[in-house]
Amino acid sequence: MRSRLPHKRDRNQGEIVRAFEAMGCTVFDSSAMGDGFPDLVVGVCGKSFLVEIKTPKGKFTPEQVAFLEAWGGQYDSVTCVNDAVELVKQYRGENK
Repeated sequence: MRSRLPHKRDRNQGEIVRAFEAMGCTVFDSSAMGDGFPDLVVGVCGKSFLVEIKTPKGKFTPEQVAFLEAWGGQYDSVTCVNDAVELVKQYRGENK
């Protein structure tokens, strides 16, 4: 069932999106989709990645937990620009 809560973005989302874009990623803001779907779809290296944004003290909603448990693919969570940088390095294979 689609969440009826008003659409809300985490306060750190803008700077994280800008960081992904500065590293050459394409970013689709999916935060309004609801049903626990992650905040962003990030494209890099010819692949797409689901990324949930949380504040440092942010908690996953029950819908997000259910989505994560049911999802059979990649799913990452970031809380800051540094997390985004490290994630892109991982996607590019630079963390070896």
